[in-house]
Amino acid sequence: MAIAIVWLKRDLRLTDHQPLADAVASGLPVLLLYCFEPMLLRDPHYSARHWRFVRESLQDLQQRLLLGSLYVIKQDVLVTLEQLHQRFGIAQLFSHQEVGLDNTFARDKAVQRWCNEHRIDWQQAPYAAVVRGLAQRDDWDAHWQKVMRAPLVDVDLAQVQWFTHVAQLPNFKCVTDYPATRATAFQEGGEQAAWRTLQSFF
Repeated sequence: MAIAIVWLKRDLRLTDHQPLADAVASGLPVLLLYCFEPMLLRDPHYSARHWRFVRESLQDLQQRLLLGSLYVIKQDVLVTLEQLHQRFGIAQLFSHQEVGLDNTFARDKAVQRWCNEHRIDWQQAPYAAVVRGLAQRDDWDAHWQKVMRAPLVDVDLAQVQWFTHVAQLPNFKCVTDYPATRATAFQEGGEQAAWRTLQSFF
């Protein structure tokens, strides 16, 4: 069995999600993957507030998805991808291109090398108008117009062929193991909470 992985990073939602749409179009069973990466858990740019937001966002996803189609683990992403590939065979990897810290850029370059070695097609959709790794800014405004004015990419979740055998894999750290308590003034994680906030604004 070959599968398609949608590697979630800062895009913990099901609406307007190009990598998810591309994974569905591949015709392969789709598995959503989120890694609590030790290097980021240790990184001083992140705090418990960030990880609570991630936790709430993942719980929101779990509530809306078929049981077993979201795999959450506390582990380096390369180790996780290797385990999934050995067990099930990864045919394609989909994600948004992350624009963030230097350590995530180095990690993504390592993931690209791993994909090349295993002949796995990794498609990275633009996440915003910033283009990572550019040596010059020529025609940057044209890229901005294309990305920022692109129509929403929605997926009919009822039509997704979800991969449902995650229970066969180790869960070193599940979503509920992360801090739940937060000050009420902090924004609540999750797409449904985001829509409620938007409606309250309107």
